[in-house]
Amino acid sequence: MRKTLSFIAVLVLSACMGGDGGSDDDVVVAPSAEPDPAVTAEIGTMLNNARSGSLSGLKYNDEVGVIAQSHAQDMVDRNYLSTFDKESSGCAGPRGGECDMGDDLVAAGLSWVEIVQMVAEGDKPVSTVYSEFDSREISDGVEGDLGSKLQGALEFDEGYEFFALGKAGSGNDTKWALIVVHPDQSWSER
Repeated sequence: MRKTLSFIAVLVLSACMGGDGGSDDDVVVAPSAEPDPAVTAEIGTMLNNARSGSLSGLKYNDEVGVIAQSHAQDMVDRNYLSTFDKESSGCAGPRGGECDMGDDLVAAGLSWVEIVQMVAEGDKPVSTVYSEFDSREISDGVEGDLGSKLQGALEFDEGYEFFALGKAGSGNDTKWALIVVHPDQSWSER
């Protein structure tokens, strides 16, 4: 919710400021809070191709997509790379109460059993970002639930159902946010 309010505040402020003393017809366009359909389709194909043949496919979820996109945009706006919101507190997260995308899911009324969340940065194709996530190597520009969590979601765990990938920025300042969700029964579609 706080990200949505921040985005709205930036949008309103940008619209009020106008541009270069131009007329009221000048419109300042804020970055999109919607996930990129081409990016979403490509990462979805890669995730599902990596998933065990006996497991149901992962589906893109609009609500998760907004959270992933908002997190990617926040990382661009405030220049950081982390699954945890910069300078956040008051949440039950594992790093001293910092808030992460899981807390954003809960704030949106989306309870979950388990999630995988990863972020990356840099000007690279989706296939490279996926390869970095899939190989689970900690390196410059990749952070998150590295280790066996993504492997479990893709190869072993039927409970994982939804995914989303947010992308914001451009060039070397591009930020990526991946969420794979095992939802609780209240919003599962299975």
